[in-house]
Amino acid sequence: MAAPLRRKRDSTNGAATEGRPYSLASGAQGRAGERWQAVAESESRGFPLILGGMRLAAGTVAMSASVLNMPASGWIISRRNDLFFFIGSALFGYLLITLAVAQNGLPPAFLFLYAFAIDGPHVFSTLTRSLFDASERSKLRRVWLIGFPTCVATIGALAIAAGTDAAFVVVACLSHYHISKQHMGFMMIYKRKARETGDYKLDKYFTLASLMLPLGYYLSSLSNLRIPLTVFLTIGVALAVYYTWHQLQKSSVNAPKLLLLAAFIPLQWLTWSYAAADPHSVARLVAAGVAMNVGHSFQYLRLMYFHNHNRYAGRRGLFQIAGQGVLEQFIGRASTLGRQLVQAGLRLGLEMHFHGISLEMVNTGVKDANWEQQT
Repeated sequence: MAAPLRRKRDSTNGAATEGRPYSLASGAQGRAGERWQAVAESESRGFPLILGGMRLAAGTVAMSASVLNMPASGWIISRRNDLFFFIGSALFGYLLITLAVAQNGLPPAFLFLYAFAIDGPHVFSTLTRSLFDASERSKLRRVWLIGFPTCVATIGALAIAAGTDAAFVVVACLSHYHISKQHMGFMMIYKRKARETGDYKLDKYFTLASLMLPLGYYLSSLSNLRIPLTVFLTIGVALAVYYTWHQLQKSSVNAPKLLLLAAFIPLQWLTWSYAAADPHSVARLVAAGVAMNVGHSFQYLRLMYFHNHNRYAGRRGLFQIAGQGVLEQFIGRASTLGRQLVQAGLRLGLEMHFHGISLEMVNTGVKDANWEQQT
């Protein structure tokens, strides 16, 4: 079980720093809070799969509270960080799927830039949480020695037997499942931060069902079942209505959790509907995958920087680089690319304006982002 949070609040900037032990709650409520943390960790853990540029990344979304040093608020890092990286990053997905519709796909040059600046760093940051960490490497030994080669061999055999297109679709589906599980992991963290100890099954299955239903529509089109989109949408809307009604019955509303779901669930419908319009088009499937993946990558990069900067800040060598330099550069470059994408979106009439974003790390404990909005 994770150790109690050790933190104190800085009255000037709200940053959480090392200090006296902080317990989420005491007694039964405290034990319930620890249970949700364990649930968030176990539900979002998997294994990485890299095959010819196709990726099923699978790091752990929810770290132990003692490693993450989460502040005592409803946000994981801070309101501004969470709204941009964990929730608002969905806006980049909406922008990309809009560009794909307007240009009948995403340009190869952009895909190369995206892989180099955002998706690649997101994949490699997983290594800092697995192979480069001795304690984690020992826990994942069987995964790397048995699970990883087995997955590669299975996908390779599928490509030989059924063709590369079929293998591509399978990896895309597995990747979408992984993305959905990560969103669920973040949802569970917000649930724990709000001290919600009930409705675990409702939150879990609503999130997964809402994120996986659009994939079902795509697969029905791919397999020529031709089930109307309205059938899937009716189910999704009915689930959303019931879930929203249930949330409004509570004494308090968990805004970060609901904002996360409201940001990413509609994105899945748009992207998979775009791919389903021509289900055999690899270009459409790639564009849909990138649009869904960009927010997922921003989430993981920021969380890994937060985790590594705290875990390895006092070490020297490779881990010091991982904790202080490399991911910070990746986040800065990804933010720069994000601003450029938003500016391109303005030319399409999207009313979005983010610029003058800078990351200035403060203190030596939790490194909060200092954002300056320039007008």
